[in-house]
Amino acid sequence: MLNELFPNVVIEDLLVATGETFYMTLLALVGTVIIGVLLGLLLYLTSNGGLWENKILNFIVATIVNVFR
Repeated sequence: MLNELFPNVVIEDLLVATGETFYMTLLALVGTVIIGVLLGLLLYLTSNGGLWENKILNFIVATIVNVFR
């Protein structure tokens, strides 16, 4: 039935492409989580009263986060 609806689609290629899409999405998700956690920790630690209090670095990181948000 699927071949009747989509005669030009090869099921094996569709499965390979779907797997590659999930793989790329997973890599992007992992990279985003790692970078997000690092930036969040850096913002927290460099804020007022933080362990590494640094207004200049906090301002730079906050600006980068706000631009991409």
